[in-house]
Amino acid sequence: MLVYSPGRYFAGLWERDIHYLLGWSSVLSDDRCYRPKEPEATVPSFSWASRFGPVSFPFECLMTRVCTVLDIRCEAKGADPYGQVRGEGHIVLQGKLISGTAKDHSVAVWDARGEECSAFLEFDTEEDEEDLNQDLGARVYCFDLFRETEWRDGSGEEADCHRSHSIVLREGKEPGTFERVGIASGILAPTFDAVPDVVVKIF
Repeated sequence: MLVYSPGRYFAGLWERDIHYLLGWSSVLSDDRCYRPKEPEATVPSFSWASRFGPVSFPFECLMTRVCTVLDIRCEAKGADPYGQVRGEGHIVLQGKLISGTAKDHSVAVWDARGEECSAFLEFDTEEDEEDLNQDLGARVYCFDLFRETEWRDGSGEEADCHRSHSIVLREGKEPGTFERVGIASGILAPTFDAVPDVVVKIF
């Protein structure tokens, strides 16, 4: 008999479904979403557990993974493997990264032809929304997480993946490091396909 195994546990996320689980979204309209101020609260920003407030996984489409998880470091502080995290955890991903600017609840990016396109931006916390809205045009980065997949009519085959769901990042203190601030949906696949793969570390 086959037994389902979700794999290792990392601060609220399970290894087997990590691509899907990284696509979590804060429900800012229903309640407050904020990060704790206590210095011992060290859950990395890629996890929904890094902030207080309701969270959802709103994607009901068929998905195709387009990035690779190279490393995850997230150790429990005590004996409880599902408890508080020790030190600064991180995840290292390889995939497509494009730069853009945050404008209210949208992120603007530019395709290979230099034409601007925008996608809906859902902030992780009230602080992220306030910080980026105070600095309109603030630089952010979109990392291609997974793409929607549709079935071809009557053929039973998968169609091309056109729309990306991406993690929205802000640069960290060290080159190549980032902090998650939101999730964006709707960026067209060719915008990402035009750039080479890079490696990012998200704290």
